[in-house]
Amino acid sequence: MLEKLLGTAATALDDPATTVNQAHTVCGVLYLASEQANSDLPSPDATISRLLADAYSEIGAASEACDKAVGNPAELAKFKAHRSAAIGLLTEATAALEARLGTLTTSTTTPPGDQASQ
Repeated sequence: MLEKLLGTAATALDDPATTVNQAHTVCGVLYLASEQANSDLPSPDATISRLLADAYSEIGAASEACDKAVGNPAELAKFKAHRSAAIGLLTEATAALEARLGTLTTSTTTPPGDQASQ
């Protein structure tokens, strides 16, 4: 969801017809979503928690720059940099989670009474 909101904000900021009020709304939603996600931390895995916390921090910084980016190339560049960093961290957290889940599913045993594998 956060990656989609980052994309929506980027699309809005790339549109010259976007007004300051429209950007404020999109950027505000992005900020609130990142704060909500951050409030769900920590996860049971310290590495995933760190990656997500860092991603949410980048999204918060992106939302702050986003709010000032209409007509301001320097803030637009900051938004894009924070957006890129956040997406990288979210991708890394997803990979770490998939690896963690993979170790959980590969360590399962045959249920008692399952004779098919014997």
